[in-house]
Amino acid sequence: MNGLPRSAMRSGINLEVLSFVVFEPFTAYTINYLLIHLIGFAGMYLLLKKHFLPNPNQQVIVWGTALAFSVVSTYMVHGISSLGQPLYFYAILNFRKNKFRLSDWLIVVLFPIYSFLVWAGFFSVICAGIILIYDWINLKKLNQALLAAILSTGLVYSLVEFQLIYSFFSKAYTSHRTEFNYDLLMPLKSGICFRETFISFIKTYYHAGEFFTIFIFIIALISLAADKKFHQKRKIISLLLTILGICLFHGFYRFFVQGLASVTELPKAFQFDRFYFLLPMIWYLLFAISLDTVLRWKNGFLLTILAIFIQLSITLNSNREFLVNLDKMFGNPLSLPKEKTISYRAFYAENQFGAIRDFIAIPQADYRVICVGFHPAIAQYNGFYTLDSYQNNYLLGYKHQFRKIIENELAVDKKMKEYFDAWGCRAYAFSHEIRADILYHKTSKAAINNSRLNIEAFKQMNGKYVLSSVPINNAGEIGLVQEKVFDDNDSFWKIYLYSTTTKN
Repeated sequence: MNGLPRSAMRSGINLEVLSFVVFEPFTAYTINYLLIHLIGFAGMYLLLKKHFLPNPNQQVIVWGTALAFSVVSTYMVHGISSLGQPLYFYAILNFRKNKFRLSDWLIVVLFPIYSFLVWAGFFSVICAGIILIYDWINLKKLNQALLAAILSTGLVYSLVEFQLIYSFFSKAYTSHRTEFNYDLLMPLKSGICFRETFISFIKTYYHAGEFFTIFIFIIALISLAADKKFHQKRKIISLLLTILGICLFHGFYRFFVQGLASVTELPKAFQFDRFYFLLPMIWYLLFAISLDTVLRWKNGFLLTILAIFIQLSITLNSNREFLVNLDKMFGNPLSLPKEKTISYRAFYAENQFGAIRDFIAIPQADYRVICVGFHPAIAQYNGFYTLDSYQNNYLLGYKHQFRKIIENELAVDKKMKEYFDAWGCRAYAFSHEIRADILYHKTSKAAINNSRLNIEAFKQMNGKYVLSSVPINNAGEIGLVQEKVFDDNDSFWKIYLYSTTTKN
């Protein structure tokens, strides 16, 4: 993208980011993957054992729920924004009870260094603040230890995300997000809002850890109907209402955005509906508390084990990484589509892109490329400087400049035009002939017969090479020359290299 403001990038004071500085990418990914899921297990175990199910006979629920929660699918690049919530609230509840230790201080201080403010931090602090205010009103006394813990979390987030916060308030640059068109992105239709509410209720949200929740909901209703203890019913109802409230806020968030659009641009810069990052934790708390009723039935232990096994299976089935690895380990028994089972080596194809780099034989910093039919992140991973990219925050002026390259493509595809103009985070070399959300592998029969890319606009941005995973059959008509086709046994792709000038 010819350079981004530093504040548009992620903070360097983050353990996930720092791990990629210290280790090779695959090693860093593996370490983070294991660590995040281990923290998810440990956090849920401690939260349940200390604050919800402390009795020895309830430990089967504690262990089983912690195991099922730990395999929730999560975006590794979000750190512990989702799976770290139980650990954070374990410490917060310790402060609430004034039974905190040094380890609790470490948790509330380190949580911001391994999670992200815009994804989860802001919402975790708000929820902790709600607990503080609730106790203050009921007990007529401010819990100073809890207040100090919350302020400590906020302070560390402020230090970690200083550049982001500063750029927002100083308006150091105009972000492409200021052009978000919520009339198109979030139409004010109650049907759409109820649908979003329903979807987030039955399977949480894909960014925050997606899994189907119907089984937990059924167990909760059974427990609610069968248990005669008032405090048990109150816990279940409170958790269900909290879940419903978060889902409704997310579903009807477009009304909130539209209502404030004429007053402030803040909702365009920050999504206030991301309380859904708390949903995986809350659903599993509901599951554990509901199972406590089942455990007290005749044959309750066996029924509890069965319920845990069913929910564990449901959660694993929602974990794409688990399914892909299982499929590869046992010879494709799940018959998953090829584009869904790409290995790390085949996806990034280092040997293949190294061959492309060597063929071009020009320092990579001296020219720019765009990618067609695959993610620009792959080229970026291999050292290429791309004009296209997936960025959640970049210069508005760059969006307008890049748009000239794809303006003719957008002109013939209304949905693609709305997708880019109203949102624009995915600044890709779109083609009206192939879908932007499909990865075109080497055995794909797809081809572009009538590309409308504006190569002159591309050249004005120092663009010299087009990397495409599908052939561009009218390359010569738009000013491109096919240089070579690159294939590799270990790669998922066949890359067609086109240049704006003939290779010397």
